[in-house]
Amino acid sequence: MERSSNGKWENILDIGVEHQGPYFRPDSVSIFNHLVKPNGSLADFGSLKKAELKFEEKFRSLGNLAYATFLSPRAIICRNGKLPIKTKEGQNSFIEEKINVISDEVSDGEISSAGDLGYFYGVEKVLVTRNGKTETKKACYLRVWKLDGEGWKIVLDVLNN
Repeated sequence: MERSSNGKWENILDIGVEHQGPYFRPDSVSIFNHLVKPNGSLADFGSLKKAELKFEEKFRSLGNLAYATFLSPRAIICRNGKLPIKTKEGQNSFIEEKINVISDEVSDGEISSAGDLGYFYGVEKVLVTRNGKTETKKACYLRVWKLDGEGWKIVLDVLNN
């Protein structure tokens, strides 16, 4: 949700529906918009984008093991068919699940005007092995990041496959 210039709240992200074809962004719309802090300076979107791209690189090579470095201890992980994972024990079990990333594509992202909260969303193709069976899944994701004393950490990770 985002407040528009006329003060009304508008939905800016919906990753939970199927549709007939891909959404094509007009060329005139810039990917990775920057928000301006109240004092007029750009929020530090560059450091957030760097964290997201570094995570994506590790995710492609390590699968869920990449979360071990980037996940906040208070993070919530949401996956289809499962209750949200909210505990450290649940996070550890999730990290140990075998997953191979085939491809991932960041669609867009933004940062708060305070520069301490941001998000990215996109599409991933992964090979998932469960109960000895491997299948290819295509999924939309939303990843919310929070800046803390240790740097950018994932506080919410939603994958809809």
